[in-house]
Amino acid sequence: MEKYVVKQQVRGINTKLFANDIVFNGSDKNVLISVISSIIQHYNPDDTLANVPTILDLKNDNITDEIVDKIRLLSTKSVLLQINNSIYADSQKVELIKKLKGYGYKIITIINKEDSIFTLSKILSDYIKLDINNIPDISNTNFVCKKIAYNVNSAEEYQLAESVGMEYYEGEYVSTSENIIITKYKYSNTNFMYLLKLINEKGAEEDIKRAITQDCLLSAQIIRLSNSPYYVNENKHVESIDDAIEKIGIDAIKKWLLLLQFSRSDSTPEEMIQTSYHRAIFCKNLVKEAKTKNISKSEAYIIGLFSTLDVLAGNTMSKELTGLNLGDTIENALIYRDGEGGKLLNFVKSYEEGNNKRIKEYADYFKLKIDEVDKIYIDSIKAVSNLWKSMSQYGGII
Repeated sequence: MEKYVVKQQVRGINTKLFANDIVFNGSDKNVLISVISSIIQHYNPDDTLANVPTILDLKNDNITDEIVDKIRLLSTKSVLLQINNSIYADSQKVELIKKLKGYGYKIITIINKEDSIFTLSKILSDYIKLDINNIPDISNTNFVCKKIAYNVNSAEEYQLAESVGMEYYEGEYVSTSENIIITKYKYSNTNFMYLLKLINEKGAEEDIKRAITQDCLLSAQIIRLSNSPYYVNENKHVESIDDAIEKIGIDAIKKWLLLLQFSRSDSTPEEMIQTSYHRAIFCKNLVKEAKTKNISKSEAYIIGLFSTLDVLAGNTMSKELTGLNLGDTIENALIYRDGEGGKLLNFVKSYEEGNNKRIKEYADYFKLKIDEVDKIYIDSIKAVSNLWKSMSQYGGII
């Protein structure tokens, strides 16, 4: 089932966009986790709004150690954490808020008209948020933080917010709210269940790495995450799956994989996942045997693995490659079928289609004999089949 939420913009006095507020009813933990996962998965460095933080509304029931661990996957610059003033009456919740504050996250506190003003709300709040139609009396309260007015739905309410010294505004007068779907990517059921088993085992780091490199969408998301602002302190952009895993760290990846439990698709195209992994092995082994130095085995592997990325993600290839920084050889191959990588991908597709004329042309280009290509193809098929059989015992569907 897809998860629907509402996105509303928060703007400053100068109308500059300050944040995107994600609003959802109730305290469904799974919705919150899906929002966190979506922030990670859909980061787009070419989006001019990419650095605008998202406001995450933490309902009272959702402030737990588990949620704190998941929030820590997000950059402190990418989110603002919104809580209700009533939370400050709960000492256990306060300790978790203090912990998040200590990690560097900014706190927005919603203060209602009937609320008592807790001392902690003044200490821990970076922003306070007030309903413009029900502003509490805070004239005698020493708040040094900035103020956000919400429910600003008319010109009169906007003028009122200005007159009482609000710095930020949210409501239909400022921007129209937008219903959005927290989309789910179609990860392999078999591989994903296998990974969930591995993350609970000690000493399984190498197995986790191998399992990630077998899944097209997981690999793309790991590379995208490693090149995102969540790891902004790292200057080097990575171009391989292994480098991405090393940069993020296996402990953070384990937590991130748990997020995907709540956001992956229930209708997983297992055959397409297998096709992408087969192409990855086929491409890598073709290059291994070919007489070419214009493309590496790791580049060939990614070209094959990501050749179905657009179909699996339901998006254009160029859009899905945004933020991966894979280099010209791989991007030209996947987007334009150009260059050495493009020839390699065309070779693989010609073989799959049984186009003997094109197969011979590409075999001659890469200086390979047809019987060598046949053997490489069959060996690759066997490798995929054996892998899926070995993983299926962990709850996957074949």
